[in-house]
Amino acid sequence: MPATPSAPHRRRDADIEAKARQGELPPPPDFSAPTHARFRAKLAKLVEMAGKADATGLRAIQINPVSSSPKALARYRNLAVMVIEARLSRERNLEQVDGPFPNDGRLSSKQR
Repeated sequence: MPATPSAPHRRRDADIEAKARQGELPPPPDFSAPTHARFRAKLAKLVEMAGKADATGLRAIQINPVSSSPKALARYRNLAVMVIEARLSRERNLEQVDGPFPNDGRLSSKQR
């Protein structure tokens, strides 16, 4: 039977996910320990793609989450995609609100 995360851990995860939905990219996982050595290149690729806002590329990366390192990679990738989508959604919403007219569609004194 898998271990259930503790309440503080679930809260922290929920906070990170809520920030991601608002467009805030979390820091990448710390892979400095020797056990993570073989996954560092994949993490670097994820960080690079997240920095370029490449959601399609991030989704295309195959990760088999069978141990702690790949699980951390998958979580970071999924959060990065969530951040990119949140930012794009916010940009689209701003474009719709702003519309083609500056100043809420009112004419400036120069345009009257």
